Amino acid sequence: MVGLAGVVGDVDQDVSALTGELCFFGDEASTEHSDEVAFVTAVSHAANAEPQPVEVESTGELLWVWGEVYGYYDDAGTYTSKREGAADLTRAEYCARLYEEHGRTFIVGLNGSFVGVLYDQDSDSIQFFTDRLGSRPIHYTLVDDGLVFSTQIQAICSLLEGELSFDLDYVAEYFAFERSLGLKTPIDGVERGHPGAFTEIDLDDRSVSVDVQWRPVHEPLDQSFDYFVDRFVELFQSAVAERYDSAKETGVLLSGGSDSRLIMGALQDEGVTGYHINDWENREMEVARQVAAISGNEFVYLERDEDYHERSLEFNSQISNYISWYDQGHASGFADVLRNECDVLMNGHYADTLFKRSYLPYKGVPIPGLDVELPLYIEQPVETVGDLIEMYLGTKFHNRKASGSLPEYLQLNTNLKTILKDNITETEGFVDHHGVTYSSPRDAALFSECYPITNPATHLFFDVMKQMAPFRNPFFDVRLIELMTQLPIKYRLRKNVINASVEKIDVNLANLAHAGTNIDIKRSFALQYLAMCVNWAADQFTSDNKPKPYYTHGSWTNQSELIRHRDFVETTLNTHESMIDIVEWIDAKGAWNAYDRHINGDDKFADLYALVSFTSIPVTQSLLNSNSSDDNLNCSNHSEIVNQ
Repeated sequence: MVGLAGVVGDVDQDVSALTGELCFFGDEASTEHSDEVAFVTAVSHAANAEPQPVEVESTGELLWVWGEVYGYYDDAGTYTSKREGAADLTRAEYCARLYEEHGRTFIVGLNGSFVGVLYDQDSDSIQFFTDRLGSRPIHYTLVDDGLVFSTQIQAICSLLEGELSFDLDYVAEYFAFERSLGLKTPIDGVERGHPGAFTEIDLDDRSVSVDVQWRPVHEPLDQSFDYFVDRFVELFQSAVAERYDSAKETGVLLSGGSDSRLIMGALQDEGVTGYHINDWENREMEVARQVAAISGNEFVYLERDEDYHERSLEFNSQISNYISWYDQGHASGFADVLRNECDVLMNGHYADTLFKRSYLPYKGVPIPGLDVELPLYIEQPVETVGDLIEMYLGTKFHNRKASGSLPEYLQLNTNLKTILKDNITETEGFVDHHGVTYSSPRDAALFSECYPITNPATHLFFDVMKQMAPFRNPFFDVRLIELMTQLPIKYRLRKNVINASVEKIDVNLANLAHAGTNIDIKRSFALQYLAMCVNWAADQFTSDNKPKPYYTHGSWTNQSELIRHRDFVETTLNTHESMIDIVEWIDAKGAWNAYDRHINGDDKFADLYALVSFTSIPVTQSLLNSNSSDDNLNCSNHSEIVNQ
């Protein structure tokens, strides 16, 4: 595992163990700093390692950074690549120089995916800083006489074994939404740093102050769709070029959609390798193969075997930050192949969150007799905090990650609406959404799934990628993020800037069908929409030649059917049965009832994967087993008690 960790103040435990917690594969490079007050460790992929920390000349502070940095975008809109102006500086030296020149505002213009630490040896305070989206979250907790922090929450919990507990409100969110939202985590007293901000902890008075340098505000430009496509293509090609190094073997996780296709188009004839993961050689695999061929790059097909999901559950549980259920770590079962063959990894993850309609509040019409809605892709206004809460509950807005209730086996004496009302409030002119501040309820609705980028339930995919090798996502480019805030919502809902950009870069790639619609991606919104509905209906109501019931025509496994035809969920529940039995807020009989009902045809996939993912995380097992005689089993609950 790679990342940052450390302690400040008087912590009794063997703090050097933090380095071991971050060395997951065993071949990582690490640097350690220790003095009378602090211990900080930085662990990197060996090929990406650089000396740390560096001293900020004007202040004497020590600075560490983990991640990727590429250049600086100043207030005037001028961009300077690090390759051009500071190629001889390490990432930490580059950040230190920008910090001296611009102060805390430097993180607004710094282009990349990063998190950093600033430590003043002459004071009892430490600061964390993050990129605009908080793409590499840092977790921290105050203990009796000090502070423990890490980019991996399980490293904190392992160091403080026996001292931490669960916060049941945020456990409930994990089970309902696949993650605890905003800055919150299921571990009581452990929070994440704010995105686009400096978070400073003063150990003298145990205060935490947050200085937000950037938050997304929707300020659409009155321009044509073609304007945005041209601008996007210009910026995207620059972003890919900055992240590509011809001297390194680059692997691109390749699907049959358009996001990774756009990356391959921008890397025409560069000799990169597109890796496609699937259960069988279906239409999505064939489209991915054609994308690689047309772009003049290599293609490798990685086929899941029968035990793939069991292995992924074990791997993903060890690196989980309680964001996503285990199945979102899609590539972990091929870690050995990707690590052996690639120096750098890329994929198109989050393109849909940043530039398409995913997670946006839009109107839908219920289909009689079916538990689904027909999406209309017309914005549903979010005007109040109450609207924002209802968006998450799914009672008013079309949102595919909404959930109105908790699993029946979860006995928490509270409900989601109460938890959300306690954590989404208006204060001092801002909307405070689980500790993250937004300028308005509408901005929170439009951007809360990318600010912080840990909010989407798919974040484990990103976590897995960056743990396997140096990982570069061109969609995180700071100039593209700026463009996202200027893009009219009507273009995100009813057009597709990614598809149009593929056509602009290489019309031959655009002539290929999208695996999800079976028509080429140049087609109009109306035709794409009709094709999507037809394909959905065909998958739901017709039989075809899939070799196994849980195979699909896309990249991902049908997890609901997988549960019915593989026994790993049953095996996992049996493995953790004694632990589940002693937890008063999990009804073991109710969990088994959910499993039996699913096997017999009900859809209890979400209930089962939430429980399997949660109980398989090593820290969960440690916390629940450490004080099994305590009435609350290491738990707290801060919400008003309301019977469900």
